[in-house]
Amino acid sequence: MEERLETRIPLIGDKAPSFKAVTTQGEINFPEDYKGKWVILFSHPADFTPVCTTEFITFGAMMDEFKKLNTELVGVSIDSLHSHIAWLRAAGQIEWKNYKNVEIKFPLIDDVKMEVSKKYGMLQPGFSDTQAVRAVFIICLLYTSDAADDLLCVDLGGRRIIKKKKSDNARHIHTTETKQTKI
Repeated sequence: MEERLETRIPLIGDKAPSFKAVTTQGEINFPEDYKGKWVILFSHPADFTPVCTTEFITFGAMMDEFKKLNTELVGVSIDSLHSHIAWLRAAGQIEWKNYKNVEIKFPLIDDVKMEVSKKYGMLQPGFSDTQAVRAVFIICLLYTSDAADDLLCVDLGGRRIIKKKKSDNARHIHTTETKQTKI
């Protein structure tokens, strides 16, 4: 009997689903590899598409800004590792807006088996079994111990979004309004 993975989108306050995955930057073990940070986990429908390419170029160019915010990017799509590598190399040669020769250093997950996409509800049942929908998850992994009674978690725009107590779960998904950065 085939194991069925949950396909619902995690809600605000849910634990971020764990996974291990092969990426363009090596294997990752999520969330363990990102403890103490914010993570923006986002999906895109397919490699070699114009909109996805410009999004990745922009994110790649903004990596230093994300690092200053203690934030890591992780991309996911239902394409193979070989496709991802070829696409990212090609994207690095594209000049778009003020961006030229951008190296995309954040991991892009090889999700051909759709395991991550299913855990995060990135598939639309009955629509496509070969493409993930566009989705963005802002995941707070700042709290890895019960060292403090009360901890305050703020989003990227500086707004207070959660007050955490020892008994609260350390891994939460947050969807909040954040300060927009002009791209």
